[in-house]
Amino acid sequence: MSRPYHIAGTNSADKPFKTPTACLNYIAETYNLSTYTATVNLADGVYDTKSLISLPMYTATSGRVVIKGSSRERTILQARVELTHPVSYYLYTLTIKAPIVNDDIYYYFAEISCSAGTLELGGLTVDMSNVDNSYSDSLYCLRSEISGQIRVYANNVEELAGIEINLANKQNFSNIISAVEGGNFTQTADILVTENATVENFIGVTNLGVFSCATSGLTYPGRAPVITAAGTITGHRYTVNNNGIIYTSGGGPEFFPGTEAGNASRGGQYN
Repeated sequence: MSRPYHIAGTNSADKPFKTPTACLNYIAETYNLSTYTATVNLADGVYDTKSLISLPMYTATSGRVVIKGSSRERTILQARVELTHPVSYYLYTLTIKAPIVNDDIYYYFAEISCSAGTLELGGLTVDMSNVDNSYSDSLYCLRSEISGQIRVYANNVEELAGIEINLANKQNFSNIISAVEGGNFTQTADILVTENATVENFIGVTNLGVFSCATSGLTYPGRAPVITAAGTITGHRYTVNNNGIIYTSGGGPEFFPGTEAGNASRGGQYN
């Protein structure tokens, strides 16, 4: 079972919340979700937070929170997003766009990061066009760490399967995808990478991090998932070390985009 919540601008009979953060905090502070799904429906428009959305802890057994836009073209959440709690959030059919950062210097800038719990991404565009590299020592697009898991999963609904990453001709990415310190990244649906970018490595997996790719029995994509680059990714395809694991399910050494070969060292495994 599920319960819907609405953010400003919808035609719902319910009184909509003014911001996504207000709605998420209300759910977290008010309910024990138990086995239920709480769906946060974002109306068409641009939600410019100018900052970080740290997804709140909530009480549940197997319940989850879904944040859903009408489409990735019409619903744009301009924010960094992080999950640091052992709960599940699903982000569907919207664009998550990096905020304009002009006054904070981060040790690292990860547009979407997960250090506990599960973040599932589907029908999503991740847009890095606002990022200014001068405000970060290290730049990542999707980063899982510690006990966090990021999933790009197959689905029986086409619009909910796979993601697109717009790299917007940015320079000096550390990694587009990163799984470190025990973090896990799982792919069973396609990832499309648009525009050009310069990277140290398209993917970096280290210190017991795991990247795994597998074929799902669900309808979309209905085959082994792929990562496709529509532009040129200049840099190494991958690095895996310190007992990290990359499992491409037979994708081979060129599974990840890049102009230079990847490397495995110090107990890192690439299959």
